[in-house]
This record gives sequence, structure tokens and C-alpha cells, in this order.
Amino acid sequence: MDHPENLPQAAYKFDLPAKEAGYVSEIIADEVGTAAMWLGAGRATKDSVIDLAVGLELKKKIGERVEEGESLVTIYANQEDVEEVKAKLYESILLSKDKVEAPPLIYKEITEG
Repeated sequence: MDHPENLPQAAYKFDLPAKEAGYVSEIIADEVGTAAMWLGAGRATKDSVIDLAVGLELKKKIGERVEEGESLVTIYANQEDVEEVKAKLYESILLSKDKVEAPPLIYKEITEG
């Protein structure tokens, strides 16, 4: 197993600050995935090369409180201009002034019977 110091490291690290205080009400996963792909963390086509050093680290989950300026996401990039990625993330992580309940992790347990 590779040790962290042996893994590729991104050249840039950016935090995406919350524009306002509130509760995370929705995270649109496929759109967050698109933002990661734009960084090079996924493939747009089967011939695309994946950059193992880049990616997104979500700092908040649905239902969690966030203060204005607090980081929603850490962006690891090998490009200095990530404004398009930030814009996509702001569109994909929605905040509410009202408290939001976290969705259940388990919806139903299936047993033989």
C-alpha cells in the first residue's frame, strides 16, 4: 500500500467558503462529480487521463450547519484557475436558513425470511 508521501500531490489547494450561514440542504452528487471531472479527477471520455493528485474534499454533509466564510469543500487542483469549478460547486451545494434533517443512511433492512 502506498504511503501518503508517495502519492501524487496537487499543486494548488483552495477552500470554497460558504457565502452565507445556514444548513446544507442538498448536495447534487452528479454535478459535484462533474466539477471533479473538470479538475481531471474523472474521465470525460474513455481516452481521458485521470490525474490522481486532484479532487474534492467535502467538508459538510446534508443537515450540518455552516457559518459564512466556513469551508464547504477543499479543492485540490493542478491548475491555478478553478473559478468554473467553484461556480459549479456553488450551484451544486445548496444552503437553507432553516434547519434541515440529515437523510437516513439506511432506508430499509432486507432479511431472508
